[in-house]
Amino acid sequence: MHRRSFVRLLAAAPLAGTFQNVSGIPALRVESQYAPAATPGMPGPYPGRVVSVKSEKCVDVSTGRADDAVVREMMARGMRALTGAGTTSDAWRRFFAPSDVVGIKVNCGGYPHCISAYEIVTETVRQLTGVGVPVSQIYVYERFQNQMARGGSVRGRGHAIEHHAARVANADEDRQHPEHEGPRRHRRHGVSEERRLR
Repeated sequence: MHRRSFVRLLAAAPLAGTFQNVSGIPALRVESQYAPAATPGMPGPYPGRVVSVKSEKCVDVSTGRADDAVVREMMARGMRALTGAGTTSDAWRRFFAPSDVVGIKVNCGGYPHCISAYEIVTETVRQLTGVGVPVSQIYVYERFQNQMARGGSVRGRGHAIEHHAARVANADEDRQHPEHEGPRRHRRHGVSEERRLR
């Protein structure tokens, strides 16, 4: 959508309520072969509630490295404050059950300056397994596989979880950054993308 069209829509928004539905279109009805979940995932049990957690010790400003233990404690405080649970495990159980299949969407496209924090992803996996979700049911994913390869992951951090991407590579990104031609180079040498990521 062009910017001018967007501005026109904004200008017309106040008039939207003055029009009546005279077309006779019936109300929307959802048709699905699946039964509604007993506990719907969205918008979640605490819609609109925000919890802020701060610590001056979470990042060493001289090195830029995050402190795993401090991040873990901050996430625990935040989850307990959000849910009102007495323990961190009980707080995570408000959202997850052992039967769940969990996908963790990470951001690796901004590597090396803006990516999902390893410490947060790792602690999320640790808490999920702590409430009984098997490692085989936890997936970390990103849009492009070459971004996952560059941006790193939680591999080597105690959890052999699956990593997936919707596409092998972003062709435009590879052209802009020829030094990041890893996926193509490894295919030429007969090494599969999955083996390279592991």
